[in-house]
Amino acid sequence: LTQLDSDNYSCVVFVTSNVNSEFITDSSVSSSITINVEGPTPDIILTSSTLRLPSHPDYNQTTLTCTATLPLPPEIDELEFDKVFRWTMSSTDVTSDASTPTDPRGIESVSTLTTDFTIAGDIVITCEVTISVPGDPVVSNNSSVTITALGPSNPVQPTDLTVVNINYTEATIQWTVSSISYTPEQYIVLYGLTESSLTQESDMVNGTMELNNIDESYSVVLTNLTHNTVYYYQVRSTNTEGSTNSTTGMFTTEEIIAPTITAGPSDANIFDGESVSFTCTVFSETPVDIDIFWETTAINTLPDATTEMSSTDTYTSTLMINSVDLMSNGDYSCVAMNGGGMDTSTATLIVIVVAISPESVNVSYSSTVTLICEVQSRTTPNVTWTSNTDVTLPSTSLVSSND
Repeated sequence: LTQLDSDNYSCVVFVTSNVNSEFITDSSVSSSITINVEGPTPDIILTSSTLRLPSHPDYNQTTLTCTATLPLPPEIDELEFDKVFRWTMSSTDVTSDASTPTDPRGIESVSTLTTDFTIAGDIVITCEVTISVPGDPVVSNNSSVTITALGPSNPVQPTDLTVVNINYTEATIQWTVSSISYTPEQYIVLYGLTESSLTQESDMVNGTMELNNIDESYSVVLTNLTHNTVYYYQVRSTNTEGSTNSTTGMFTTEEIIAPTITAGPSDANIFDGESVSFTCTVFSETPVDIDIFWETTAINTLPDATTEMSSTDTYTSTLMINSVDLMSNGDYSCVAMNGGGMDTSTATLIVIVVAISPESVNVSYSSTVTLICEVQSRTTPNVTWTSNTDVTLPSTSLVSSND
């Protein structure tokens, strides 16, 4: 059958009587059916990698894919029919720019068209597929898409500005971009201490390359902020044509409370050669990094102190000095510091060295005399003798007896 065989068909059965009788007559019965023969019409699906794109030469290319399928019933799916693709762009034939269809006599065939759009406006692209069946008129079907080529334009203004995760030194800025006006965009946050002086910049955030997307959300983290400070900010969107700033927002960082020394070191009077320890307890209300260290006015170099966290907000620092000497004399200060300020507590160390003066004696001229100076010290002292006369002093000897 071909389409030319489409018609209304009737079957008629006649019964003729051969008896001359008034009761027996000739009769007939019939039945009709309409046959409509149709050629296979292809199903067409036309898709594009983008429906909006800028006319900018770096981003104005898109690829369209046309898929033609013959919906044949299983009993005749082995039949083959030639499929002819025709591409038009705003009624202009551009078939020569398209790829050769795959498997043009098979069930499914695919052709693609890659093109550049240099002029702003709406362009209608159509893919038409024609099927040729021997003995039948050709059957065709088509599908169209509209590509919008965007003209040069600055970015749209970022909206829905919000600030989240604000702490002492950081804050996260969030915003929304309703649509891409032209080419892909980049974003930075400008911020500062006054609305008229937004001199600091965040890291760069790259926008989407999918130019058809809408209501895209972005965020960036501002770091190294000052605690308890008011900041003003704007989001700047930039593309190949220029920049657009958002409205101005404002936020305040949290305050860092300076640490407090709740129990400072105590003054100490220590004999030369003995050991001494100083301890201070520090309370920090704000959960930020805290620096606890010791300073001294003594000549000796400070040993390393040990600091332990006794609870979530309390620290204990201990400074141990082994075998003090006269150069250990001085003030010892515990210093606790964070971004909110500092606190100091000082203790004084006095190193005790006991010296018992020699007794006065009366002697005869040219006689020999021994003078004894007794010193109580944990370390070997340096003993020096002096005289208020011009006499030359002989050598001295140092004898150790216990302490």
